[in-house]
Parts: sequence; structure tokens; C-alpha cells
Amino acid sequence: MRKPLSLVIAGVLLLVASLGSGATSSASSGSHGIEGTWRVTIHRDAPPAGQPADIEALMNYAADGTLTESSNSGILRRTVGYGEWERIGERLYASSHLSFTFNPTTGAWTGTSRLDRKVLLSEDGTTFVGVARLDVFDVDGKVLVQDSRTTEFGRALEIVVIDDVP
Repeated sequence: MRKPLSLVIAGVLLLVASLGSGATSSASSGSHGIEGTWRVTIHRDAPPAGQPADIEALMNYAADGTLTESSNSGILRRTVGYGEWERIGERLYASSHLSFTFNPTTGAWTGTSRLDRKVLLSEDGTTFVGVARLDVFDVDGKVLVQDSRTTEFGRALEIVVIDDVP
């Protein structure tokens, strides 16, 4: 009975030591390609009137090829973006996503926006640079804004393992 108990104690000590390392996880090392969560700075060449040229976004590239995107451009203006992504080269990825758009004053639905993006992942997999094209449509599908361009810089979200143990 002493031997199994000592193995359990050794296992618990090993677990506590690994939880208390305070390091970043190897999951954030870029070994997953584009998959994961990214913080992205977006520079809009022609921002809408009264809006800043630079905005921040969070993008989640899921392993199943889906993409979810939100930004600080105003939650009253549009929904989260939902889309798809695919690898098109060694470190090159393409994606497209759609959002519903709204009048920020009245809340009325005004149409949709479509963003098509291409990004190049860094060799270490922790950053990317990208370009995108935004088209905005009214509720009938008529083009309101066409070919609005952006440049982007993304940073992979790092997992920080805290010292606290539950």
C-alpha cells in the first residue's frame, strides 16, 4: 500500500509543479498554424465618416475552418462576423466573413458587410500580416461601399499559466 500512495503523492507534486510554472503555454508557440485566437490591428484606408482609421479586432480561426470575428468598431453598428477560412499556401490563408449592419441611432437593420481577407503567417507562427477588402450592402443587396481596403497585423493570443491552483 505504501508504494501506490507514494506514486500518488509524486504525481500530485508533479502536477502542482507544472501548474505553478507561470510560463506561457507551448500551445501559443505557433505550432497550430492559423488556428486559435488572434488580436488584430486593422488600418482602414478609407474609414467611415467620424470613425478612426485604426481599429482592434479579435479573430478566432477554428480547426474546422470556421472564423468568428469581433471588433471595437461599435457593437451598435454591426454583429460579430461569421465566416470560413482555408489554407492556400505554405503560410498563406484566405478567409471571408459576413456581418449584419445596423443604424447605430435607431437600431434598424441596414444590410450586410462582407470582408475578404488574405494573411501571411510569420515563420514562427506568432504573428501575421494581412490585407482585406470590405463590401457593404443594403437590405436589398445593393452595393453601398465596394472594395474598401485595409491592412492588418495580427498577434497570436498567448496562454499564460498562472501560479494559482484551484
